[in-house]
Amino acid sequence: MTMGNDGSKAHQAAGGSQGPRPTGDSQTHADGPSTMPQEFHRRLCETVGVVLIAADPELKLCTWNGAATRIFGADARIMIGTPMVSIFPPDQRETARSLLRRAVDHGEVGQFEFRHLDPQERWREMSAIVSPVADENGKPLGASVCMRDITLRMKLEREVDRSRKLSSMGEMAGAMAHHFNNILGGIVTSVDFALTSDDARLQRRTLESTAKAVGRATILLESLLAFAEGVHTSSDLGDLTEIVLEVADQLEGELSAAGIELHLNLHTIPTTPVPRTHIQTVLSHLIHNSVDAMPGGGIINLELAPEGDRFRLTLRDVGCGIPAEQMERIFEPFFSTKSAVSDAPERNPGLGLSIVHGILQEIGAEISVDSTLGQGTTFNILLSAAPDPPEG
Repeated sequence: MTMGNDGSKAHQAAGGSQGPRPTGDSQTHADGPSTMPQEFHRRLCETVGVVLIAADPELKLCTWNGAATRIFGADARIMIGTPMVSIFPPDQRETARSLLRRAVDHGEVGQFEFRHLDPQERWREMSAIVSPVADENGKPLGASVCMRDITLRMKLEREVDRSRKLSSMGEMAGAMAHHFNNILGGIVTSVDFALTSDDARLQRRTLESTAKAVGRATILLESLLAFAEGVHTSSDLGDLTEIVLEVADQLEGELSAAGIELHLNLHTIPTTPVPRTHIQTVLSHLIHNSVDAMPGGGIINLELAPEGDRFRLTLRDVGCGIPAEQMERIFEPFFSTKSAVSDAPERNPGLGLSIVHGILQEIGAEISVDSTLGQGTTFNILLSAAPDPPEG
């Protein structure tokens, strides 16, 4: 859509006369001299393989091409002049309206995706790019939306993701068999030896070691459930700042013995209720992960600060860092970058970060990682206050 010399909108279909006049399934706009015939541009808009629609500054449809007719099941005669946002699913209309207004008012380009039920009752995954339309002087004339059907791409991505998960499950099964074989093998050997002895002290030590082995197996299973399904046990709520202070206090002795200083930088934030046990578990695993990365001691910085309508927990260490080629795998169960001499496998064999990931997904939080070899690793967590419990 362009503006004429007198400031009026020039609406042209195939013939080029002024005023809205749909022809066939499309209505396009052109103005002024062109090096290509207007018929070429009209046919280009009509036959291009992507949905191409446009709206005037009031967000009313003024361009509607053939691909739009095929996807939405309505031709230009019906759609021209109707609100553009009405073609989007109800739950996406505010997003579409906001992007369109920013395009018209501020010249911004935006993008979003949505699901659409086509005339054949098939769900399509659509990707939409919203762009401003302006004249040669930058005066806003409206906004265009170009849409692609990405259903096949999404299907292929899901298949690839499923293949990766199956591959990970195979690796997980092998790792599970290895760890349980070690645990059960140790139990069987100890019990067989104790059964041949009448030494009560030896039998007591055997029972104690067996209890510890069973405890490790229990932790292993609980950790796998935390990764796979999230932690579904009920958890009392606590204030986020107080929970951070509690964890720091609980681990103070252990960190001091390992030669590690924990520096807290807690910004003043309002009382923020969060699942106490979940956050304690997350912080404990992240701190222990940093401890394992600094066998010779070091510093851990833990910061809590507001970020928009959420809160950011940042844990930064000065450890060995994570190789770039391993970053994508750090949340996989049983994957570990730690050396064999570390006591981390005893405490949690490659499951610490998997547990963290599972718990944060369960409570709707996000985690990101940045790491540099030889310099350290930073974990950033974004989380919101827990919703108020239902009344009654």
